[in-house]
Amino acid sequence: MKRITALLSWGIMALMLTACGLMLNPEREMMKISKGMSSEEVRQVLGRPQFRRFNQQSEEWEYRNAHGGGVSDVYIITFENNRVVNLNSFVSNDYTSSPPVVIYPDAPRMPRIPGGYPYASVDPNGFEEFYSKVKNTPFDDDKMNLIRMGASNRRFITRDCIRLMKLFSFDDKRLEVLRAVAPGIVDIENVYKIIGEFSFSSGKDEATRILESSKRKKNNYPYDDRRIRPDDASFNELYSKIKSIPFKDDKLNTLKLAGMNRRFTCAQCVRLMNLFSFDDEKLEVARIIIPRVVDLENADQIVNTMSFISGENDVKAILQSLK
Repeated sequence: MKRITALLSWGIMALMLTACGLMLNPEREMMKISKGMSSEEVRQVLGRPQFRRFNQQSEEWEYRNAHGGGVSDVYIITFENNRVVNLNSFVSNDYTSSPPVVIYPDAPRMPRIPGGYPYASVDPNGFEEFYSKVKNTPFDDDKMNLIRMGASNRRFITRDCIRLMKLFSFDDKRLEVLRAVAPGIVDIENVYKIIGEFSFSSGKDEATRILESSKRKKNNYPYDDRRIRPDDASFNELYSKIKSIPFKDDKLNTLKLAGMNRRFTCAQCVRLMNLFSFDDEKLEVARIIIPRVVDLENADQIVNTMSFISGENDVKAILQSLK
């Protein structure tokens, strides 16, 4: 009789734990979950989730098993169209009883900030959590799905984009990351650094097209870059980068990207032009930089950089077109 009572007690306890979303053997239970299962099938195996959140694209169920001392095993199951598309597990050292209510909160529109870019719209802590989720997802396709979902309403800085790209080994996957993330990059003046993360010219060329296209489509960053004065430190970094690039076309592509949201002085323009040997190459640099120059009263410095009168006249024509 005592044996039957004990078995019944254990059975009732197991049912209660399952109903509360707590698993007696989480590793074994999670192995029963597979892609394509319905939410009802998952609930029958694991019980009700401890936390549930969703957005327009997907829904997440979160299960936690606490070990004490603030350490928990966390299991997150993602559903799309009521079917399992992803399972992620990790150890959390900051268990709280009130996790965020949504998966990817909408980023606020960026305010004008005199003298600088609105980096305040980028949440570094939020990115680290997002990065960890992507890194701990086992399959590349699942990683990419998570990046696309998270990038749709998130802001990034160039460094974060590069970190996500480096989770993949090949150019084609890195390009997929860039396509997803580029619309949310806020420090446009630094995107030239992304090009160096590609191994082949075809990848670099496609990355340049993606970034240039993304820049043209941006219309929700209401800052006035005329307030941003040329900065010697960032220019020297750019100059060194372009100088180190061996091929002319790659130099020019990098300069195009760097010049999209950057201001220059005439003296800086001259330094960049002098990285090239021939007037036609220097003229390409002038076409990129002159519209971004803040001290056009010193434009004679740029004109005098050309070796031939024809080149000087071409530079003068560019200057005249700005008046």
